[in-house]
Amino acid sequence: MPMIDITLPAGLLTASAKDELASRLTAALLGAEGSPDTPYVRAIAWCFFDERPLGAIQVGGRPARVPVYRVVLTIPEGSPALSGPFRLVNRERLVRAATEQVLIVEGTPYTDADAARVWVLIREIKEGYWGTVGGIGRMEDIASVSGIPPNGTLTEHGSRVRAALDASALAPVDADAV
Repeated sequence: MPMIDITLPAGLLTASAKDELASRLTAALLGAEGSPDTPYVRAIAWCFFDERPLGAIQVGGRPARVPVYRVVLTIPEGSPALSGPFRLVNRERLVRAATEQVLIVEGTPYTDADAARVWVLIREIKEGYWGTVGGIGRMEDIASVSGIPPNGTLTEHGSRVRAALDASALAPVDADAV
């Protein structure tokens, strides 16, 4: 259940550019987590844009002279490809990919100078602290919803989440249509 929060200057990106950025960041995060890019996984991967008015983003105590971005990637603790001290390389690749996607959608070629305007933070939510469908979603539930349950069957909570998604406006869509 990855969450993506992007803070940026208001009006910087068009609605279609925000859609493209959300889709690109979702794909990058799912790939880094080792999650399958399926309709159910996309239905539980949310992206929030927090647009701030001109002057509301400060750098060094003064209004930013160039657009700056803060991308917060929230993942469950224990994501096999990203968690733990030996997964630093995967987290570095994710930060690079997220930075590249922001600059691509902005229309700016990647340089270190422009990459310095994009800060990417990875936040892990401790096991047992991720709530959904009125209950706690554990790693096994998330894997279950994703279609990769360890024992090949949906967990009880995973079944509730899938049923809720199917019955709601969050119903999974074909990944090719995304």
